[in-house]
Amino acid sequence: MIETLEFIVADPKTRRIMQEEHWAAMNEILWEKQAIAQSNQIAALSNENAAQSNKITALNNENEELRRLLKQSGIDIPFD
Repeated sequence: MIETLEFIVADPKTRRIMQEEHWAAMNEILWEKQAIAQSNQIAALSNENAAQSNKITALNNENEELRRLLKQSGIDIPFD
């Protein structure tokens, strides 16, 4: 409230400076919020990527086990 009163009684040059400071602070807050949101998105995508990588590894391990079992049973099928 004090800032509002100071703005009202200020001369035009001081008002302009006060407005510029206000908008600079608002822009900084917006940029920080965007940066946090993007950081959260990157973290979520990274987690999703890790989960997919783990699934691929599990499937590859399963394929190798199936190859081993088939070969052990006398069946040699190339899976390339």
